[in-house]
Amino acid sequence: MKLMGRPREPVSDSTVLCYDSSACNYDANAVTNAGCEYPSMWWADGDGIGDAGDPQSACTQPADYVGNDTDNCDDLAANNYNDEANPVCAYDAPSPSAGIAANLFFCAGAEDFLIHLDTLHAIAEVPGYTLTTGFAGTNAAATLNGNELTLDFSGAGVGLDTLAVTALAPSSRQIKIRVEEAAYPKRWSSISSDAASLPVTPDGALMFEFANH
Repeated sequence: MKLMGRPREPVSDSTVLCYDSSACNYDANAVTNAGCEYPSMWWADGDGIGDAGDPQSACTQPADYVGNDTDNCDDLAANNYNDEANPVCAYDAPSPSAGIAANLFFCAGAEDFLIHLDTLHAIAEVPGYTLTTGFAGTNAAATLNGNELTLDFSGAGVGLDTLAVTALAPSSRQIKIRVEEAAYPKRWSSISSDAASLPVTPDGALMFEFANH
């Protein structure tokens, strides 16, 4: 009588214990009698805390992915940014960096605008700054030189962005600057007149409508 054993998945050599083709080290021949190692879950993010809505399974950690999916606070200025559980962002009260430090409005193609960052906040002992979030579109650009932030509106188009500058203080804080570049206002309706009730009486009017701002 011939006894039949349970068939095993094929491998190219006999030194590896893991026969599961879904394992990361299937037939790896790296370590004699190595146990099976399986992919881990990773979550995308650039702040060290992963986005639960963007997972990826991989044997090794992909670039720009982390092993923590509890992403509720992305603000470097928050007190609890690095907390393991990472609840909703919490700030000091008052916090000069928790909100918008400036709201700026420009017409399309405006001249370069220079901001001295030291005038936008009340953070003490700031030795320098880094531009952490610039313009997302191509309509404008932001460059940082020391404490001077230059806004360049020579690009084509219009847009709205919130810039973030990190103040390099003992505890880093973000200064947020809302910048809108809009098209020049223009008349798009015909001009109509409403005549005065009597000659030289100042109760007549011109009527038309503007597009954009």
